[in-house]
Amino acid sequence: MKFLQYMSFYSEYLKNFYTRHSELQIASFQTQMMALETDGFSGGHLFASSMKHLGYDTEFAVVDCIPAQCAWMAEYCSMTGSPSRSEIIKAQVDKICPDILFISDPVALNPQVLRRCNWKPRLVIAWRAAPTPNGSDWSDVDLMISSHAGCRKQALSFGAKAVQEFRPGFPNFVSKALLGVGKVFDVVFTGQVGEYHHKRIDTIKRLAGITRLQKEQGLSLFLLNPSGIALGIAEAYARPAVWGMDMFKALKQGRIVVNSHVDMALGESQNMRLYEATGVGSFLLTEYSPQLSEVFEPGVEIETYASVDEMEDKITYYLDHPDKRERIAQKGQERCLKDHGVEVRAKQLDAIIKEYL
Repeated sequence: MKFLQYMSFYSEYLKNFYTRHSELQIASFQTQMMALETDGFSGGHLFASSMKHLGYDTEFAVVDCIPAQCAWMAEYCSMTGSPSRSEIIKAQVDKICPDILFISDPVALNPQVLRRCNWKPRLVIAWRAAPTPNGSDWSDVDLMISSHAGCRKQALSFGAKAVQEFRPGFPNFVSKALLGVGKVFDVVFTGQVGEYHHKRIDTIKRLAGITRLQKEQGLSLFLLNPSGIALGIAEAYARPAVWGMDMFKALKQGRIVVNSHVDMALGESQNMRLYEATGVGSFLLTEYSPQLSEVFEPGVEIETYASVDEMEDKITYYLDHPDKRERIAQKGQERCLKDHGVEVRAKQLDAIIKEYL
């Protein structure tokens, strides 16, 4: 069966990536896709390569990656210039004729574009675990998968025909690529800060106020769009946003990685940082939730906090007890690679596909 996955990447990341790799702007479509995959951005959501090992004939494309999409049009449709994104998607779907179409961001890529395609996939799957505009139309989606219960319920109200619980994973190749990276920072936080992150902002402000971390390389905040942070508090610790392998390296360099979910999570522990931090072998300190024990064992494979006071206490404790900290980090990495790798998730996705077909 043919499996086509559409990814959507941050424009800031793509700009940074092609600035670092300017030669790729004129490279072939497949060369660009291989380079993006190797860089690891959104690797926990990219299943095309793993599905290939399960017998699928796979392709993936990044819908907002203009150089790559234009290269595809030139190579497969002999079309140059600046075709619209919907024109490219129509051409790709009609050319590839996928049995399974997987849309990794149905907000960035509106599934209604499929109505313009001549080819109709047997199964259209989409993933969403983030805020979604009211009034979205997902009636062209056969199955919406999500790690967030609220998003699954919302998907049905938007017209998705069915929903299924599904979690992202960790690209195992990343841990091997970072074997020689050592610890540099006491505490690391990476992530976005904006209108959906009020609780996260409070967490970061508290981190910036911990006296012990107010030293060189005590606290490093790798923030994307830090508009909600009082610059007078964050600027001493703020570093440029990092993506892909640079983000994984930043996580690996932290003795402690602090995780704080988006506001809409409402107590559900389900974001990517759970897997990214443990997967690289760092000690994860994340918000407590009853659901967390489904993926990691608190106190054994990760640590949790229920308040910013408890977060500060545990940061102090585990900085003073490195043996305990590293023992938990090791157990967390073992669990992540064993149970939460992308290859494991691909097998779960394969089972879901077979059930819904």
